[in-house]
Amino acid sequence: MSDFDQSAATADDTPPHVQRMKCEFDDLAERCSKLLAFLDTSVFEDLATLDQDLLVAQHTAMVTYLSILNIRLKQAGHPQH
Repeated sequence: MSDFDQSAATADDTPPHVQRMKCEFDDLAERCSKLLAFLDTSVFEDLATLDQDLLVAQHTAMVTYLSILNIRLKQAGHPQH
């Protein structure tokens, strides 16, 4: 997870746990984007079928997790998308 600056949370009155969720969301969104880009490369195509399937499943799980984080952030009044 990204470094978390406690003073940033108090500056905008966002609770620390929500700030951590926001950082986690941003980090995960970046990793999802990078993995999605990798899934469209020749390197990915050269992998064994099982490895390809596992990476696609990993991306699906990451997207699901991202969606759950966004729902939690909405519940806290801080939707990301």
